[in-house]
Amino acid sequence: MDTPRLRADEHTVDVRLGTFTLEAALSVPRGAAGLVILVSANDQPSQPYRLLAAAFRQGGLGTLLANLLTPAEAAAARRSLDQQPDPAFLAERLQNAADWAASHSDTRRLERGYFGDGPAAPAALVAAARRPDQVRAIVISGSRPDLAGDVLPHVQAPTLLLVGDQDLPTLERHQFAFEQLPSEKRIDVLPGVSRVLEASGGIDIAARRAREWFLAHLQPPVG
Repeated sequence: MDTPRLRADEHTVDVRLGTFTLEAALSVPRGAAGLVILVSANDQPSQPYRLLAAAFRQGGLGTLLANLLTPAEAAAARRSLDQQPDPAFLAERLQNAADWAASHSDTRRLERGYFGDGPAAPAALVAAARRPDQVRAIVISGSRPDLAGDVLPHVQAPTLLLVGDQDLPTLERHQFAFEQLPSEKRIDVLPGVSRVLEASGGIDIAARRAREWFLAHLQPPVG
């Protein structure tokens, strides 16, 4: 996979995830209102995540873009079309990434949010349930949030679910997950959209709504 060129305000960081080190792209605007950790778990081009991250930075949020799988693991997952990566396995790596952010000089003072799409969506929910102290807001889109299973009732962070109204199976799975979540929550059904991050109109709407959600929940209270 060709790695998209870093923006001038981004730099590569080494994030220790258990037994290996992951390269991620970090950008923290001056006076950032919070940090969004955008995680993926595939070997597809990450241009949609780049667009999301740019929208978040325009709103004054820092971003950390990371793939939770090594290239070899991602290629193996792609070949296994009938099996998604284990959410619990990915969640552990996301927890390690959040721990890294909590100790890094540029990000340790920032409240953290998770954005996950595809296999990373249920992983974000599992990680949030396991370590509620690590995350203050979650946004997920597409895929199988229902795969978070029994941990859904333990997710404390405010959660926004984004799904297209043309993807009926995924819509049903999001509605199931939504019903299980006990915390502040919202489900936004995007009209005329199937895969949220694969439609130009879908990603624009998703970026705006996700940014609003993170800004509302990551910024420290006034006064």
